[in-house]
Amino acid sequence: MKIKLIALTLACVLFVGIVGCSEPPERFELMTTEPTSTTATVATEATEAVEETTTETVATTTAKTTTAAPEPDTDDSEPDEIDEPDEIDTDDTAATSSAATTTAATTAATTVATVATTAATTAATTPPAGNATLVGTYQPIFGYMGNAVSRSQLRDSATLAFIKKHYNSITAENEMKPDALLSSTRITVEAAKGRGYVIPEGYNEAFVPTINFSILDDYMKIAHDNGLKIRFHTLVWHSQTPRWFFKVDYLDASGTTNDVSKEVLDKRMEMYIKTIIKHVYDSPHGNTVYAWDVVNEYVTNRGTGRWEAIYGNDNSYVINAFKYAHEQLTAMGKRSSVKLFYNDYNTYEHTTTIVNLINEINKGGKYCDGIGMHMHLDVGYPTISRLGTTIDAFQRAGFEIQITELDVTLNGAYYSGARKTVADQEKFYGDLFRLLIQKKNGGANITSVTIWGLYDSVSWRRAYTPLIFTGIDQPKGSFDEVINAAR
Repeated sequence: MKIKLIALTLACVLFVGIVGCSEPPERFELMTTEPTSTTATVATEATEAVEETTTETVATTTAKTTTAAPEPDTDDSEPDEIDEPDEIDTDDTAATSSAATTTAATTAATTVATVATTAATTAATTPPAGNATLVGTYQPIFGYMGNAVSRSQLRDSATLAFIKKHYNSITAENEMKPDALLSSTRITVEAAKGRGYVIPEGYNEAFVPTINFSILDDYMKIAHDNGLKIRFHTLVWHSQTPRWFFKVDYLDASGTTNDVSKEVLDKRMEMYIKTIIKHVYDSPHGNTVYAWDVVNEYVTNRGTGRWEAIYGNDNSYVINAFKYAHEQLTAMGKRSSVKLFYNDYNTYEHTTTIVNLINEINKGGKYCDGIGMHMHLDVGYPTISRLGTTIDAFQRAGFEIQITELDVTLNGAYYSGARKTVADQEKFYGDLFRLLIQKKNGGANITSVTIWGLYDSVSWRRAYTPLIFTGIDQPKGSFDEVINAAR
């Protein structure tokens, strides 16, 4: 009976893919009011409700217990910011020609058919995952299998053992963002030089902010001592950067201090980026850091935040950020072994814009190595075929691809269609990893996959049970599907 249902479902999926309807009907309730010229109007993402601004959460104290409640948010440097669903990017979703539309539909149908056929076979023949581990399964395929991990979780022995069992790469959930490193205490330029800060030519201010390296250093040491590598997240972001960093003399008198000019902010950014990179690779544990998210969420949040308040529509600061990182890595002899990424969510809604941005960054030299795809998803949205089409576009552009913040909510914050089930979530996870393997085998340069959170109750989207574990070494059915996808 199950085989018949699968066959019927496959027939329906193939029909839909061929006629060009890119999203299931229930998603249409999520569309913005902006008209588009697409042949199949695309709904906005139903997943990213709030930024991942949760501070460190307490890991469970024993592998046998269920998860502990997270620590309260103690970061009061600025209020949490909320991401609304994006408006549709008509430049990215519009078909360029009838031939291109036909090709895309054919490719999507082929992707769906391949993944779904594999899923049906796997469901019928593969056993539960058993003692398999994520890193044991996927390190041979992608190189890095990672997770978002706080320092407090690294310092808990049971949680650390769990991390080492399943992952070889970690991303600091908050500890490497600007507001975690920058202190409002100012020091003179001469004092900063004595501490190893990089003061660029043309930096004409008398002071620099103190950079707090202690948590960063401890994080790197724990990773080094336990054989883990690090994705650094993130150097430049519209969120979680102190307001005073953009103000005259690094001061903010109740929000009334004037903003600095573009030229001054360029030099501040250069000082910050180069100093952080220099500190990391001067450290005895710096070789743990193999990739950097240089700029985060510029395209999907264009026109918002303090960077844009100063630069407006000028994206020169994004380009300069990559050049500064490239220059410092080159000066330290690290550029050939360390990769620089532009990181964003909703990449399937802004694919062309992102490709154009990275190509602009790389005019005159290879400053940006590739794209970090967040993949904060919901069950069934976006479709597997649409994710495949996006990966294909990045592959054609010659980008290295890293999946940087993966989770899949079940009936998430913006989801308004028919209710999905746990079984749907399990299948979606399996289909997604089958897609990634298929694309990797087809030539896509996918080099890292990072899940955003160790288990449901410490996820920033915990209300929608988005992860593949319920607690330490407590796998869900989605874990079995992820493991079986590689069999």
